[in-house]
This record gives sequence, structure tokens and C-alpha cells, in this order.
Amino acid sequence: GDAYLKATVIKSIGKYKIKELVPYVLECTNDTDINIKIAATKAMCFCAEKEHILTLIRLSKDQNWVVREFAVKALGNLNTDEAIEAVKQATQDEQWWVRQTAAESLIKMDYSLEHIESVIKGYDRYASEAVKYSLYKVLNMEEKN
Repeated sequence: GDAYLKATVIKSIGKYKIKELVPYVLECTNDTDINIKIAATKAMCFCAEKEHILTLIRLSKDQNWVVREFAVKALGNLNTDEAIEAVKQATQDEQWWVRQTAAESLIKMDYSLEHIESVIKGYDRYASEAVKYSLYKVLNMEEKN
């Protein structure tokens, strides 16, 4: 059918966590229509499981920065060593939004602060700044509560 309608349905599948349709969403992450691919990756933010890590890591390296951003956000919900490593790498992405989403995801995932500290002390100034800013936002929100 129409690509716009298909993308809208795919987004809804994720938002409402219709697990039976997750294989369909995963299939759509390979679609040649970029809007469908973005919608499928965005849906994975809501319904990703640990068995989807390899797909999300692949998507975190996609040519389209919006796909990369949603893949990193979805990986942020999966607290595994592979997911943390992929998110850590994404803090060095060329696109600011991807770096920022990666920094926010990393802070959510890394309670030990080991990975956060390695990014802050790393050679990539932009990755370090993104993590510092995200950490500041989290700490500032906790103070207000």
C-alpha cells in the first residue's frame, strides 16, 4: 500500500507494543523507503528486546542520521555490554542529534559511570560535551524533584 500509511501503522505497532507484529517491524528496518525504515526503527524504541541487538547495532551505523538516532535510543533500553558499546561509539557520530541521543542513552544505561567516564575523558571533545550536558540535565532534574 501507500508508504505514508504503512509508516504510520508501523509507528503504532511500536507505540502499542504489539509483540506479534515485531517480526514485521524488523523486516521493515530493511525497507528501501526511508520513511518506512525510520518508522520501523522508531517503533523498535518501544518494543526492542535483547535478541534485536544485532539489528539495532546495524541500524546505529545506517547512512541516515534519523535511523541512527532511533537505533541508539532503542539500544538505550537494552542494558547489555554490546548495547553499551554501540551507544558509546555513537557518542562520536558526525551528527549532533545522534551524539546527544547516545549520551542520554549511555547515562540511562551506565549506572557504574565507567563508560560515561571513559567518554568524558576520551579524545572526542564533542562526545565528551554531549555526555557532560546530558549528565547535567539528569542531575539538574533530580535536584528539582
